[in-house]
Amino acid sequence: MTSKRIFVVLVISIFFSGIASAQLPFEMTAKVPYYIDVNTADQLKVYEMRNGILSLQYQDQIGYSKTVALQFFNWKKELLGFFSLEKEFGLNHFSVDLTTLSIDETQTYSCLLTDENGKKYEWYVKPVTKNFVPVTVNIVANPLYLTCKTGDQSLVQFYGVVSEGRPPYTLHWYIMNESQTDFLYQPKEEEVKTAGQSSVVEVDKDPAYYVVLDVTDACGATSRKMIYMQCDVKKRGKNTLVVQPLDKFPEIINKYR
Repeated sequence: MTSKRIFVVLVISIFFSGIASAQLPFEMTAKVPYYIDVNTADQLKVYEMRNGILSLQYQDQIGYSKTVALQFFNWKKELLGFFSLEKEFGLNHFSVDLTTLSIDETQTYSCLLTDENGKKYEWYVKPVTKNFVPVTVNIVANPLYLTCKTGDQSLVQFYGVVSEGRPPYTLHWYIMNESQTDFLYQPKEEEVKTAGQSSVVEVDKDPAYYVVLDVTDACGATSRKMIYMQCDVKKRGKNTLVVQPLDKFPEIINKYR
């Protein structure tokens, strides 16, 4: 294919950028700051409880009862709180508010969840009060081949840059037609273990189209970025690509998610 000169115009610059803790019978390993997976909780770890909210993920495999029992103990194994959590069969997420209890950030607490068959899940948590920066995401467009003539081949790479929030992150890519009525490709999901650059997605369609990157961090916080890829019809005879960030997201994405 004959190479063509590419002009790229950025309308707005974007970059797709109970026992006291001192008395624990085990070494206090790295804290786990996201939803605690009750089914696989490790008693050799101390999980982080942020701002008095106990965030739990629980896979219910029984389904007999509509609730599951949770007990919260201090380091002396004294019961501080009992909670009956409403659940469904399958995956459940709970945010248990412990702010009404007398919580000491110098102490380590234990949690005990008992299912309807009597099976017990136990883990340790330590309170942490911090101001966490919300997750953010941006998109970078890298045109490899581009022509504004209909039918000629175009190829543009896109990658995301995720920052702040809590890893790991779940990313969803959406490439939509100009009318925002359909996807040009099957939506793509990927998991990113750390903040930084995601994998690349390639689009070999002619502009115009929309690219949306949706990210959810491990605490459930979300961020979304969308850009509009369009040839500048005012500059006839030149391959001029307009990369325009947008804030109004198509309804088709909300229905898909």
